[in-house]
Amino acid sequence: MKTITLIIIMLLSPTLKAKEVNLTELENVSQNLQFLIAPTNVDEYGKLEKLCKCTAKIAQEKWMPAKYSEFSNALSGYAKLVNSAMENMEEMLKNGPPRPSGTVISGMRGLVEIIESCEEKYGIRVEF
Repeated sequence: MKTITLIIIMLLSPTLKAKEVNLTELENVSQNLQFLIAPTNVDEYGKLEKLCKCTAKIAQEKWMPAKYSEFSNALSGYAKLVNSAMENMEEMLKNGPPRPSGTVISGMRGLVEIIESCEEKYGIRVEF
């Protein structure tokens, strides 16, 4: 019986790791989308996190894994640029805000319908 249990655990182990990686990527996309999406009403910032999670989850389900991963990496890179720019406001005022890469821009274009469906779901309007 112990042998069977051990075999099952060994077989499921790669699956569990894959889900963990996907969850981490999902959380990263969800958090980093907040650098590009803002509610039209200041009172709705509480709903923004839910909208970003909804958007990231649906995109992960609809997009091919390679496309989602590429977008996730590009979005993380953009988030790092924004954070560094915010730390040095004089430099940002001089050079302007960081520009998203082509991958981020095309990814956001691909998210338009998903974002709109999540807007309806949570009763929030956003700009991006």
